[in-house]
Formats: sequence, C-alpha cells, structure tokens
Amino acid sequence: MLVEFTDSESGFSVVFEDDGKAAYGYLRLGEDIVADAWLYNHGHPPREPRWNDPAMTPLANPVGFASEERFEPITDPNQVQVRWAGPGVADIYLRGTLHAKLEPGAKPGWSRLALKDGPLAKVLR
Repeated sequence: MLVEFTDSESGFSVVFEDDGKAAYGYLRLGEDIVADAWLYNHGHPPREPRWNDPAMTPLANPVGFASEERFEPITDPNQVQVRWAGPGVADIYLRGTLHAKLEPGAKPGWSRLALKDGPLAKVLR
C-alpha cells in the first residue's frame, strides 16, 4: 500500500509504504528522499539484523531495536494521516496516534515502535 500526502506550501511530501513485510515513511522534496523512518514490522522482529543484505530491503527492524508490541498493519489509507509541523517537518499518525516524525536530513527519522536508536529509526520521545 502506498499513500502520499503533499504540503502545497513547502512542496514536501510524505509517502507511507507498506510492502507486506515492513512499513516505512519517506519525506520527499520533488523526487529526492530527504528523510525516512521504519514504522513497523509485519509479525515478529527478525532475530538478526540484515542491514547489509540489499536483497532484504525494505528491512524489518530486528529484535532489540523494534518493539515486540503486536502492531496490526495498516489496511485502509484513511488510517494514515500527516500533520505538517513546519516546512518539511511531518508528523505521521497511524489510527490517530502519533507514530513517527520526519524532518529534512533525518535518516533515520523517529518512530514510536523503535526501542533504541538504530539505522532504521530513532526512538520517538
């Protein structure tokens, strides 16, 4: 599932993508991805990180970095909202709850389900 939100004032857009393995949010300016964050895994986190295996992209966040809280994947585009907190600063809400934050240069951005900062997401405080 792909859902896109555009801020007509700044020209930034947010793309929510769920490929059936993991979900990510991408902040774009034109065609360039200027920030990204892992949002959730489908199922349990993998035991071992696969950060160096490009065949596994998009990557599921592994044990120790991802909450083992059961998060029901988004099935309806209406369950995703974006609120613009400033030019290029986007808050992603899933089912009405603040779930992630993206801002230009944040690679990665922040996610509610991140347990500790890692290469796919930082902890959303």
